[in-house]
Amino acid sequence: DLQDELIDRYGELPLAAQYLLRVSLLKAQAHRCYVLDLVGKPRTITITMHENAPFNLDNLQAFLNLYRGRLRVIPGKNPKFIYEAAKSSFLVSEDLFTITKELLENIKKHLLFTEG
Repeated sequence: DLQDELIDRYGELPLAAQYLLRVSLLKAQAHRCYVLDLVGKPRTITITMHENAPFNLDNLQAFLNLYRGRLRVIPGKNPKFIYEAAKSSFLVSEDLFTITKELLENIKKHLLFTEG
């Protein structure tokens, strides 16, 4: 993968470069999932979808159930998914990456129509 190639060429990446690479990969994944905007805050992650996202709404409730009440949808021209951390916790940087990556994977797996 890209990180391995960079390490082979330049050696161990500084933390700032590792972070930038992770953000770039997450943005690319979000783009493939028809995400228009992605905002991470200490207690929430908000994913705004493109208005032309090819949703399979038959799977929406099952998708929401994966997150046991922590994920809700706001319908509209650009639907939003809002993930909320437990009331007693905050999302640190690593949590934001992990949960956002999982959300995007599950959006692609459960909600988007795919070709083929």
